[in-house]
Amino acid sequence: MGQQRTIAERRRARLGPVNPIDSPVTEGRAISPATTVTVGWLLIAAVNACFIVMEPLPPGGVSVRIPHLLFDVGQALAAGLLCGVAVSALQRWAPHGRFVGLSITTAVSVAIGLVVLPDDLMGLTALLVGPGRSRAWVWLVSAACSLVIPAAMLVGRILRRPRIRWIGFGVGAAGATVNNVLLPGDYPAIHLVISLAAATIAASSLVGAVLPERVHKMREAVPQIARRVALGIAVAAALLAVVIQPSHRVRVAMSRIDGATIPPLVARGHALVSCLFPSDSVAEARGQWLKSRKDARDVPPSNLGLVDPDQLIVVMVTIDSMRAELMTDPKYAARLPRLWALAAESTYFSQMESTGAGTVVTYSQIFTGKHVFQLKWTQSRPTPLMPKTQPMIHEDESVRFTELLSAAGIRTVTFANYAPLHPETGMLRGLDEAAFIHPESDDQRFALAKETIDAAVERIEKHDGGRMFLFVHLIDPHRPYDAAGQKGSKFDNYVAEIALCGIAIELVVKALKERGLWERTVFISGSDHGEGFNKHKGLRAHNTHLYEEVIHVPMFFRVPGLEGKVIDTMVSAMDLGPTILDLFGLQTPGEYMGQSLVPALAGEGVNLSRPILASTLKRFRKTALYQPPFKLIVNDRNKTAEVYDLSKDPDERDNLADTMADEMLKDLNALRSVHGLAPATKKASR
Repeated sequence: MGQQRTIAERRRARLGPVNPIDSPVTEGRAISPATTVTVGWLLIAAVNACFIVMEPLPPGGVSVRIPHLLFDVGQALAAGLLCGVAVSALQRWAPHGRFVGLSITTAVSVAIGLVVLPDDLMGLTALLVGPGRSRAWVWLVSAACSLVIPAAMLVGRILRRPRIRWIGFGVGAAGATVNNVLLPGDYPAIHLVISLAAATIAASSLVGAVLPERVHKMREAVPQIARRVALGIAVAAALLAVVIQPSHRVRVAMSRIDGATIPPLVARGHALVSCLFPSDSVAEARGQWLKSRKDARDVPPSNLGLVDPDQLIVVMVTIDSMRAELMTDPKYAARLPRLWALAAESTYFSQMESTGAGTVVTYSQIFTGKHVFQLKWTQSRPTPLMPKTQPMIHEDESVRFTELLSAAGIRTVTFANYAPLHPETGMLRGLDEAAFIHPESDDQRFALAKETIDAAVERIEKHDGGRMFLFVHLIDPHRPYDAAGQKGSKFDNYVAEIALCGIAIELVVKALKERGLWERTVFISGSDHGEGFNKHKGLRAHNTHLYEEVIHVPMFFRVPGLEGKVIDTMVSAMDLGPTILDLFGLQTPGEYMGQSLVPALAGEGVNLSRPILASTLKRFRKTALYQPPFKLIVNDRNKTAEVYDLSKDPDERDNLADTMADEMLKDLNALRSVHGLAPATKKASR
């Protein structure tokens, strides 16, 4: 003890006056590294708790909020205790040396980074080294980014001085705060690394701090048995927070706090246990859609005489990111007059659900007639049109419906202003004519609607009169929402961009009429997906989620000789391929997962039995299953489930998963199992 006191005296002489927490008291004791690690994680929990209480009270009120807080704090405490045990073990058994701890921290951090970061850093890597080399370099970039954790430890060591150690603690708190506002709704691995770095710098800066004498006296006044009981209670609480599964409502609420990075790890642990001890999580196969359709018979055309298939032209012009409300809420009629006028003379499907949360995932399913989990996704090869690689279906051998049209002698034509929709990238096949429309200005990301439609109009004017399928997708409504100028809010600018698309579509209609083709043309228009605009917290755009503001889309069919009407039956964008084939009098492949809407267009009884699903790209691992009026959303990354009654809760606020998820999950798992993907883990249900 004398030797230790001498060292302390020398240290105080070198550093000068100290703060109370480092005051020289005989009874004082320095805070151990293991304790500071636990304190670091409790700091993360405290910051997260602030963000939790700032959230609007969820449906279920305090019965959701209080468990949310308790589980979040308990799991953070468990992480701190586990790390503290690891630190104590290293102090006891690892070789002693000045840089041993830093070296071990670096090795562990790099290992964590190599496991979790590559998916989140693929885009950054492509920007740094080019798309062609990103697959190889992403491992190096991941390892480099993971070094932020040992760097935080080193900075904490530098700040480990009586007067400035609280700066390190404050930096940790600031890092935890930034983690809750940075990259909302995505990049979970980056959030995890930031949490680790924030906890590390806070813990490292506190190592060696000495408790004030009054704190020490208060501690000594508590009987040792009471202190042990308190420690036991803390450990038990942490263990229970990890072992017990919270309700679906609580889990979903926890997943919406970006800085809460431990709950997803705990959920994956539960999923692993579920895999080791499987239960009946797959429904009994029943009905034609819960059986493999690889050998299913082709579906013959309806032959209802709706149109003359030998003289037919089908023109499909879709608009990117268009929410359904823009075509159902009368307040937008004056802002989108051309689209509303065209819809008024068309059959409007008011309950059209898209197949995906983004253009690539949606059209990959529409053109192949298969769901995401039935398709082969691989990283694309760099091409002149798309040098940046991304997951695509270019190696998938599924028959595109455009290939069937072309084989039947129907001229298939597209004008693409978005590289993945050009046949060169492999999503679309069977196009007899395909042109890519480049933007007129280097300031533009894509060719705008007018530029793209001008090419389509020119092609219509030259058409020889034969059967044709023409497809154009207009991508004007896209961040940063400046294609129509910036005169109002982002949402106002977004609506103005859609209005520009309406003007462009009117040019196509005019060209068809002037060419004498309008009365032979079935004109299809709508959207591939919607846009978030923060209707749900942190979800500003699309791609990452499956709420109705993204999946519920407008879709209408103008058919010669039919008056305008509205059909309220829920349908799927997966039905577009079978519908177009049926209009041309062609069979639909038996393996297609959609059904023709021609009977509905003709006013016949609607008998649609296929499942309706929507998916994100595999990176985001979300799937929605519709069983009207109910909708299930499963997040396989966070292991959460949500169920909403869309007839009563169209805004998807009141999660019914705790009472309804199990049976719907069984049906979803059966579909996945039968059609090629392993069932989801039981963790998505209680």
